[in-house]
Amino acid sequence: MRSVFHKLAIAIFLLVIFAAADTFRGGFGSDTLFRAAAGETIAIGGKLSVSPEDLAEIRDFDPEKASTYLDTSLGTHDAEVRLLELQGRIWRGELTVGRGAAGGEFLLRVMPKGGSPDEDATIYQVRLFPDAEALRLDLPSFCERRLGIRPFWVFLSLLPLGLGCLGVSFLLSNREDGRKQAAGLGPIYRMARDKESWKIIFGLGSVHGVHDGDRLLLLDKTGKVVGDLVAEKVGPEAAHAEVDLKIDLAPGFLVARSDAPGLARRRNGQG
Repeated sequence: MRSVFHKLAIAIFLLVIFAAADTFRGGFGSDTLFRAAAGETIAIGGKLSVSPEDLAEIRDFDPEKASTYLDTSLGTHDAEVRLLELQGRIWRGELTVGRGAAGGEFLLRVMPKGGSPDEDATIYQVRLFPDAEALRLDLPSFCERRLGIRPFWVFLSLLPLGLGCLGVSFLLSNREDGRKQAAGLGPIYRMARDKESWKIIFGLGSVHGVHDGDRLLLLDKTGKVVGDLVAEKVGPEAAHAEVDLKIDLAPGFLVARSDAPGLARRRNGQG
């Protein structure tokens, strides 16, 4: 059961990483591209590529008199732009698309009134779609394209689930290790190889009946006795030891007291 929750947690965290990457992919799209479907009204805006001096005379921007401050041109009659606000070089407005609009990509030019189209216009792309489904399939985010869900919400939904599975896996692992330790079987917490031997720290200590100088057994993943070792630096719940380099030590090995349940049967089976 522990391995099931552990594998599930890994799978969920892989999805969390994917959702995070998809969130960044969708969030860092072009700030000069606007998408809209037929019948929609969307908020648009941007930063004009002109000097602040070119806008110095514009004060107390009035949306009803926007055409006296700024010029806009959009290469289609299927949509129209309404300017709502101008603060410094930052402008904000609305793009309204007609219900019968056909799909297509058009250029939107925004510039100060009387400016040069070649020098003063800030150019944006407007991508129109015949319906919301066509728009969704054009989005950069995989989650939005294929699932119709913002990846940010996928991320927020999966993260606590993954943490929960990881917590359950950790809890079950601790319980399993506790049962093994009570039976005289200790997991190896750390192993490091040097020129002379393996240096290990394992989960058996004085509370489990182990003392300095005790000779203990080393078991492989299958529970087979593959060697022995001498306990050193024994603490309440852990101890140190050295293991011969001839033993191919690997994660999943256990250290056992000689009187641990089942060892006699395993030894007999080996003999």
